[in-house]
Amino acid sequence: MPQLARKNETTSIIFAIIVMSRVLFFDTETTGLPKMRTVSALSKPDNWPDLVSISWSVYDDKELVEKQTYIIKPTDWVIPDESIKFHGITEQMANKTGSDLTVVMTMFKKSLEGCNLVIAHNMEFDRNVVFNAFKWRMNLDPTTFWSYGAELCTMQKAKAELKKPGKGFHPSDPYKFIGLDELYTDTFQKPPPPAAHTADRDVDVLQQIWWSRWS
Repeated sequence: MPQLARKNETTSIIFAIIVMSRVLFFDTETTGLPKMRTVSALSKPDNWPDLVSISWSVYDDKELVEKQTYIIKPTDWVIPDESIKFHGITEQMANKTGSDLTVVMTMFKKSLEGCNLVIAHNMEFDRNVVFNAFKWRMNLDPTTFWSYGAELCTMQKAKAELKKPGKGFHPSDPYKFIGLDELYTDTFQKPPPPAAHTADRDVDVLQQIWWSRWS
């Protein structure tokens, strides 16, 4: 990214934090991991995983005004056993209780409107997952309504702040990424809530961390 573009993006995020009144937190559970993580979801179909579950909460001046959680009914994809071990949502469960992807993502798109800031823990992953859904499952271009300058990744922010030695995504990176539960413990000095790896639980943990640590 050119230096000027990077500076403008940083300025946009700082400005959004300063003036923010409406914030959206979101998290996803998926069918797995991308085949090639460095390839954008907009560039190639069948590379990024499909949605199994999505949860989001919207806060207006720190007051919760919307909370949504959905399991997605699979249509042209399956939920592998490997991912079921992670989030516990079986294909039978998703077919029985899941909602239509287009309906859910249309609601998510509407919830994005008017938000000054969009927050996720591991934004690159979650953004690409929802972009994959919009682009290749719904034939929508998410760049027409998604503001890159208004997004913030708490995993990247915590990594830069805590500077804990460890392995990052790049071999030369001396600091590790901080997991959501680890960040919760560091923030509140107590164990995180149970029921890990569900989108709604992780959104709730994420918003608690944000308001306590950075707002």
